[in-house]
Amino acid sequence: CPKLRLRGCPHTPTKVASMVRSLRRWAQVAMAVLAAAAVATAVVLCALHRHPEAPSTTAVDETMQLQLQPAAGPAASTVPPMMPMNTQLTMAPGAMPPAVPTLEVTMPTLGGTVPPVSAWTAAPSSTTNEAVSYTGNDDSAPAGQIDPPAESARIYRGILLQLGYLVLCLGIYLCMQGCCYFCSSHEPADIEEGLQATPQTVGQDLWGPRLLLTQVMKFIELCGFEARNAYVSGDGNFYIDERSDCPQRCCASVNRELTLFGHAGPSEEAPVVLRMFKPYHLQGCCFCRPEMHIDVPMGDQMVNVGKIEDPCKCCVVNQLVFDSNEQQRYEVTGPVCQCGACCPCCADFNFDINDQRGGKVGAITKKKLTFKECCTKTNRFKIDFPEQCTMDDKRLLVGSAMLLDLQYFEKNLVQN
Repeated sequence: CPKLRLRGCPHTPTKVASMVRSLRRWAQVAMAVLAAAAVATAVVLCALHRHPEAPSTTAVDETMQLQLQPAAGPAASTVPPMMPMNTQLTMAPGAMPPAVPTLEVTMPTLGGTVPPVSAWTAAPSSTTNEAVSYTGNDDSAPAGQIDPPAESARIYRGILLQLGYLVLCLGIYLCMQGCCYFCSSHEPADIEEGLQATPQTVGQDLWGPRLLLTQVMKFIELCGFEARNAYVSGDGNFYIDERSDCPQRCCASVNRELTLFGHAGPSEEAPVVLRMFKPYHLQGCCFCRPEMHIDVPMGDQMVNVGKIEDPCKCCVVNQLVFDSNEQQRYEVTGPVCQCGACCPCCADFNFDINDQRGGKVGAITKKKLTFKECCTKTNRFKIDFPEQCTMDDKRLLVGSAMLLDLQYFEKNLVQN
């Protein structure tokens, strides 16, 4: 069937297989997230069932008043009624306070048994109005008031709820990231048939002394979903598109495994002259740092060009550029204390390209955002290549600019 040879046709066998693999990975991630949510919810419910909310202080006071209220009529009880807790006693100077009967009241609270009413006495004072104070054996209650067990239980229950929500969110996030890591192929995507560039096209210098890359707007990102990134050069002779799985874009965001293809033309239909592969990583983590592997097509084989590593450093952005022989070629560095970091609409964010001796030989600049870029959430990067650099060096620096965007300037939707 001639339709099977059309690029992008949904009936192509390779695309059908890719869709099946993507759906299988999506199902695995969804099952793992549901399992983590169920476990965290069960932990929270068990904690709340173990420590239920105690009755309020108002309910305890009303119950005691109803139990101690004397019966009406001549056959009323000889036991005097209990005075309210905040009643002021008026007595003559030197007179003894009236005797208060002892009454043990057992309440089903976390504090155990309420102290006897006889523990409430009137302390002597120089005035005629004597305030009733608490002189029981409960050391935790200050004078003049009772430390209600219900308040302690309510506070403890609130802490348990907050900890339960934190464990639930953290468990879901870690489970999602773990599933995305284990579902990754850990290999770059293959170039589609018919897009392999000739060695003459691969060897051409498409960029000159500098390159301006503008991110293409994707309308789906305005709805809060992660889309595949795409970039186009200022002159339209170079185009970069992304290949990644939809489950990883939705669940891992910037941490996802992806492959970037560089096309020698204004669209993804042009021949591929560059491939950049970023394995799965954790943004902001100290041990699972991002890296980018660069290679180019040469006939039926892919030739390694080098890689870019992003080590963990404090208060500085630092990337190490290595060639195919594992020899360091450049260091891309820039301080985080820049005006462009605090206000990206007002100033650029500058990165220096240093050689092996530490001297500045080039620069990578993230241009300040325009009003359109603020609304569409896109970025622009300008690369000033070092003088007398090879074509492989330029390819490595293009990969460094892409890694800077993914690691430091692309918004992590899942983490937020």
